[in-house]
Amino acid sequence: MTEQHYRITLDEAIAHYQAGWITTTELLGFYFKIFPNFPVKSQKEICQELGIKKSAFYAAIIKLDSAGLLPDSYKRDIYENSERQVVKQLQLKLGGETEVVTTIGRIDLLTDTEIIEVKQISDWKAALGQVLTYSAFFPEHTKRIHLFGDCTPEKQEVICSTVSSFGVVATFEEVES
Repeated sequence: MTEQHYRITLDEAIAHYQAGWITTTELLGFYFKIFPNFPVKSQKEICQELGIKKSAFYAAIIKLDSAGLLPDSYKRDIYENSERQVVKQLQLKLGGETEVVTTIGRIDLLTDTEIIEVKQISDWKAALGQVLTYSAFFPEHTKRIHLFGDCTPEKQEVICSTVSSFGVVATFEEVES
């Protein structure tokens, strides 16, 4: 028996996603495959077009990137810019310096009183490790991780209780692109 293949449209792929036949990662992979050099849309535009949540979008982006399937144009404009945008907004609000160089890495935002590491919700443990490490250089500063993306109240509670046991404050932000 030979298998038959047929091309599907984006609308059909979205319908398959909504029916639960394909994952968010598969839908985004298909989207990037059919629009590899298309002018990059914002995360918000892509989520609206495909009917997916931001948290699922970012989780899928990470999977596609680690599999080498994320086009460079999307990597630059979507994946990397979100953290930078959040850092810039925090800097406008709080002041301080961004990308402060230490011998072990760069602090996202250093204010007069805080060391702030900014990450997507899914990377909260990495943010915790980084801010603890950076605190050796600025022991008098408050340690803070600022997490962005969708997060349930239950997950926020787990994160806050965990990081507070290390003397770290966690703050949260839902980001619109």
